[in-house]
Amino acid sequence: MKHRKRIKPMDYNKMAEIYKRPPVRMPTMPKPYNTLNTESKEYYYIFCKVDGRVALLGPYNGEDEAYSVAVSKLNTTFNVISMNTRDRGEATRRLRHKILDNSSDLGLSLRRMRHSV
Repeated sequence: MKHRKRIKPMDYNKMAEIYKRPPVRMPTMPKPYNTLNTESKEYYYIFCKVDGRVALLGPYNGEDEAYSVAVSKLNTTFNVISMNTRDRGEATRRLRHKILDNSSDLGLSLRRMRHSV
């Protein structure tokens, strides 16, 4: 039988010097990354009920613009609400939270919303 050579134990400090990597600097972003929505401009949405379903139309840049669109398109009662987000998905989520807070009806807040009329 062949005998294997015995491997000498390595000095880990010496090994660390051999395989020492240069320090890596992470790139810095010009602005701090923030996941929160920090938009300061107000956008206006039309909130109404059409054919038994809640509808959220918008966003519109001005309150007058939202009212004029609502009057021309809708034959039902409506509310114009303002939110500081342009993202319709985010606005829908916030509206669902308001519905849940006001009515305490989970089923009503989870129903699908229309986004066009």
